[in-house]
Amino acid sequence: MYTQIQPACEFCSNALETRDHLFFACQWSRTVLEAVCDWCCLDNWHYRFDNWCRWLKFSFQDKGRRQFIYAAMAATTYHIWMERNRRIFRHASLRPDQVFVLIKRELALRISLYVPNFVNWSNRVMVHRILTAI
Repeated sequence: MYTQIQPACEFCSNALETRDHLFFACQWSRTVLEAVCDWCCLDNWHYRFDNWCRWLKFSFQDKGRRQFIYAAMAATTYHIWMERNRRIFRHASLRPDQVFVLIKRELALRISLYVPNFVNWSNRVMVHRILTAI
């Protein structure tokens, strides 16, 4: 079965679906991204893919923190993309807060699998916050 993909953003229909719009500029995606950033204690977020990549590459000296932020951004990107596909192919949708819950659950699971390698003094508060915020 063939599904026609429209060039407009599946979330807002107000702009063309570009990488920057879909993941950073669209208000729906931005709501998810800002929730993730708040949860990860990030007070500096960017609204363009290139800026995110640059910022992620150079912002964290602590390896565990950097790995967690990479995982958080990968999960966020994945779940935004999956929500886009859910709307196109299944004609169903989730709210931004529901997608945020999926992201938190995924990250909590990943962290619980890797906690012995991840936890050091500087990361204890962050890990505790993540594992108790589900």
